[in-house]
Amino acid sequence: QISIEARIDHAALVDEGSWVGAGTKIGPDVRIINSILAEHIQVEDGVVIKNSVVLRGVHISRGSVISDTLVEEAAVIAPFSRVIGAFVGAGYQ
Repeated sequence: QISIEARIDHAALVDEGSWVGAGTKIGPDVRIINSILAEHIQVEDGVVIKNSVVLRGVHISRGSVISDTLVEEAAVIAPFSRVIGAFVGAGYQ
C-alpha cells in the first residue's frame, strides 16, 4: 500500500508487499522490497530497502542498503551505508 501523499520517483520500484506512508519521498533508482516505511521518510537515490521497518522521520542517504533491519524514528543513515540484520536507534546519526 502506498499513501497518495507519498512522492515516489518514476524510476523507483516499490513491490506490492511493501507499505509507504504519507509524506515519504523516494528518489530515483530506489528499490523497496517487502518493507514498511512510515511517514515523512526521505530516501535518496540508489537505496535498497529489503525486509525492513523504517519508522517516522528517518533520512536514508544515497547508495545505502538496509536489509532485515529496524530503523527507529529520526535516525540518519550515512551515504553508502550497509545495514544488515541490525537495530538502528532513534536519532542515530
